Amino acid sequence: MPATYDANSPTTTSAPKTVEITAGTGEPQAAEWHLVTVSSLSAAQEMLDSLEAQGFAEREFVVLGNSSFAVRWR
Repeated sequence: MPATYDANSPTTTSAPKTVEITAGTGEPQAAEWHLVTVSSLSAAQEMLDSLEAQGFAEREFVVLGNSSFAVRWR
């Protein structure tokens, strides 16, 4: 249906919006994961607590074996 103009209806104008064009899909890139390996469970727990206090919502804990643990965050 074509647009019609009604002289009796109020009209509003606004400045054109700025659009940033990026290469690829234009979707925001996710932050890269950071990784630390620690040698004790208590060190891993302290690291996770510290990351939570700093506001990192995405945190992971992985048992690697041989008393090694990995903590990832982004």
